[in-house]
Amino acid sequence: MDSTMYTIGEFAAFGHVSARMLRHYDAIGLLRPADVDERSGYRRYAPEQIGDLVRIVEGARQRDPGHRPHPAAAH
Repeated sequence: MDSTMYTIGEFAAFGHVSARMLRHYDAIGLLRPADVDERSGYRRYAPEQIGDLVRIVEGARQRDPGHRPHPAAAH
């Protein structure tokens, strides 16, 4: 089993979205982090979730062809 976990910033980069968008996805129950630290509240995502993120982002782009990735996520 792979124990690699990604921070919210690292994970956001995979989908070319912002960390804020990932927090939104969590708030609406669309994509929950694999782990949330009880003390700090830091979100961590598992490699297995990358496919889900890509599908969500691609779905958003299909519904809104003008959708652009967040500029901060391009770095």
